[in-house]
Amino acid sequence: MFFSGLSWVWSASVWPASKPDVIEAPFRFLNNELLLEVKIDGKGPYSMLLDTGADPSAIDLKTARELRLKFGQKVQVASGGTAVHYAYEVQLPSVTVGEFTATDVHAAALEGEVFFTSFGASIHGVLGHSFLDQRVIQIDYPKRVVRFFRQSPIGDSRSPTAPGSARLTFRDRKVLIDDVDVNGRQTTACLDTGSNGNFQLMPQTIARLGLEKTLKGALVASATGFNGDFAIRSGRIQGVRVGSIPVESPLVEFLQQDTGWDEQPCGVSIGNRFLKDYVLTLDYPRKTILLERP
Repeated sequence: MFFSGLSWVWSASVWPASKPDVIEAPFRFLNNELLLEVKIDGKGPYSMLLDTGADPSAIDLKTARELRLKFGQKVQVASGGTAVHYAYEVQLPSVTVGEFTATDVHAAALEGEVFFTSFGASIHGVLGHSFLDQRVIQIDYPKRVVRFFRQSPIGDSRSPTAPGSARLTFRDRKVLIDDVDVNGRQTTACLDTGSNGNFQLMPQTIARLGLEKTLKGALVASATGFNGDFAIRSGRIQGVRVGSIPVESPLVEFLQQDTGWDEQPCGVSIGNRFLKDYVLTLDYPRKTILLERP
């Protein structure tokens, strides 16, 4: 998800000296989506998705009005789906997850309530890059907890990684990873904890790898994005490599042209169906990712 023309600022952390070096909060894993219980400006709790692919964060328009947030400029949402939705720039005074609090979180009050009820549970918004940036967080999928670190638990580049683990670097607000192959071809990936799929191939990747025939024979399904429903196809390809982790014959989703995915900065997205077996640590200040088998 991206909001065209929306200005963007970092949020701040409130971490009193009395707090431990690691703050932990549980999450629900529903339909391969991460749902956190959140308080906004001391009110709530509200249920919000944790989405590394969202830029910035978002909140349901109705919830924003209930919180009496001040609306700024109106911008268009650029994301999956064929409808056209708009959002209003807002500022969340504080966002509290467990005992961790971030202040002045930039967000967008999003039109289109269908999205916020399409995951089997009502949700009130999305915690995206404006909440995550400049932090060190860990998503422990097997234990269903998120951890916030005062200092990074990731060692330097010389530290060895365990078998089945991978250390990766990323760039950009979209968490772009270059050390990824699809069918043996280097392909820039987006790490997207807002995706409930395995690997999603963008239209330009399908064309570059000559997968049009595979696409035509793939199973047809539907998905929901910030701009409504869109058609996808799913099938298997030869393989994907994420850093030092090979995945043979994975099930992937083919994102088709004219469904909201034609202008993406990456060729493939990595979603929760793959990540759910790992402990994922994101060190935003050092632009480092560690994927570990528990």
